[in-house]
Amino acid sequence: MVRQRDHRRARRAEARRAFSLAEMFAALFLIGLLAAMAAPRVGFTALESADSEGFVRRLALDLAQSRRRAIANGDDHYLQFTRDSGVVASYAVFRDGASGDTQVDETVTVPGGSTVTTSTDVWTYDFSGALTTSGTSSVIRVDGVHFYWLLTVYHATGSTTVDKVAQP
Repeated sequence: MVRQRDHRRARRAEARRAFSLAEMFAALFLIGLLAAMAAPRVGFTALESADSEGFVRRLALDLAQSRRRAIANGDDHYLQFTRDSGVVASYAVFRDGASGDTQVDETVTVPGGSTVTTSTDVWTYDFSGALTTSGTSSVIRVDGVHFYWLLTVYHATGSTTVDKVAQP
């Protein structure tokens, strides 16, 4: 008789291991409340900084992709910045083919809180993967809230380096 009671208790304990729907909603509500309280402390500048860093990574990848495409198919590829009232607002990658220029990827917009500074608006790679503008290297600077990034493109090789520096 004692063994049967222990067995019944064990079964009841197993049945009670799951959370009820009300308990789950209460936990999610508390997590949401804590997140809402923490957001002003972290601030929106942290989100803008993350947007800037993501933009810099995308820009570096698009420069590398332009170079790879130029090598792969022999047509010049270029990344062109578009300005709005003198400020860089977006960029896109184009193919300079025999039938004219064709945009090969979507237009990327500069996120809010970021400023792009560049000496030239067109960055062209030839069939060998070299950057065709004059000089030994060119720099694109992206200023964010807490950091700025320097993208250095070396002309002979077309390779790109990215340096992240804290804002003074």
